[in-house]
Amino acid sequence: MATITMARRTAVIAAASSLCRLLLLLSSSSSSPDYYCAAFTTSTITTRSWDSVHSLHHYHQHSTTPVVVRMSDNDDDNDTGRDTTSSTRSIKAVTVLGGTGFVGSRVCQLLANQEGIETVISLSQSGTIPAWCTANDEAAVETDPAAAAASKNKNTMVWTAIDLLTASEHELDTAMGTPDAVISCLGTIGTDPTLLRQGNGLANVNGFESAQRCTTTTGNNNGVVPAIAYVSVCTEVRDCQAAGWLPEFFTGYFEGKTLAEDSAKRCGQAVTIVAPTFIYGGDAFGVLPPRVNDAYGSFIDQLLSFPVFQFVADKTPPGLIKVAFRPPVAVEAVAGACVQGILKKPGAAGMQTGLTLLDTAHAINTLAQQPPATGMTDAKDWTVQTVIDTSDWIQQKVKDYNERQQ
Repeated sequence: MATITMARRTAVIAAASSLCRLLLLLSSSSSSPDYYCAAFTTSTITTRSWDSVHSLHHYHQHSTTPVVVRMSDNDDDNDTGRDTTSSTRSIKAVTVLGGTGFVGSRVCQLLANQEGIETVISLSQSGTIPAWCTANDEAAVETDPAAAAASKNKNTMVWTAIDLLTASEHELDTAMGTPDAVISCLGTIGTDPTLLRQGNGLANVNGFESAQRCTTTTGNNNGVVPAIAYVSVCTEVRDCQAAGWLPEFFTGYFEGKTLAEDSAKRCGQAVTIVAPTFIYGGDAFGVLPPRVNDAYGSFIDQLLSFPVFQFVADKTPPGLIKVAFRPPVAVEAVAGACVQGILKKPGAAGMQTGLTLLDTAHAINTLAQQPPATGMTDAKDWTVQTVIDTSDWIQQKVKDYNERQQ
């Protein structure tokens, strides 16, 4: 009887959480992009700097050349448990679509810290240099943001403001460079099916086709982009629409995602589709766009990763309840999977030949080499330590009071 009661409580909790996650799916599983609302003129900010190379989660720089990522054949990562560079491809230029967004900014961050990188091009509506990429001197940032960025970051990157929906082929091709790889973290949210189809679909199609045109001009890539990674949406989320769980306007969202995926397959030689359910991360909660911070997201991630919840999710029919039982994915893992998706050769660990679909949190975390979430453990440790500290404080107060009474 207790088991039945617990199962009912779990189902109720899942149903309630699924309503919240429904609002989040449009923004986070769509790759948390730059949002399309109006036309933007094209402008470019170029920065250069020569700092030492930092660790994977530190920050670096920009330039006006195609994103160049070179993996040294002499690197040896055996001690870290990672694949050696024999499993990586030679990437000399990477362009990131939506490089100033929630996921895209972190993709640029990782690319800028890759050994041997030369240039990263970010194409987005705003073209704004992210905060992580600027110097700590607020006055310098306000006076000359490009120079401030150059003073902090090592690698060359380009931040270009361009609207992929309205820019001409010439404008887009000029901004694109000649990429060896393209990563798209581009999408949009809203309730207008046409805008959802355009922002999630046509904008990406325009970007991928531009990359193909620019790559073809080099004559060395068989008329296709050597590697493309695209942040899409989990199949189980799409199933919610077919099962009648989602409003009709979601049709435009999923149609846009399908258009983008099909274009990536046509334009790319090796394509990695990163398809999470819900992405969490950062320091704050948000409403527009909806956002869950790292501490809370990590707690839910660790909780829902327990086998019992995965068993329930596997047995649950398609719909929001099923999705609600799936663990979310950290934004760092999504970004890391995108980067690894373009760097690793087909057939390497976690990669398929031609098309690699990362349709589960486990697959995304594995390719990104993301450590397991520890949110529940951290919360437990904090609670225990807080109780101990509070107890010690009370005992000390009692001791001080008794001493005064003597």
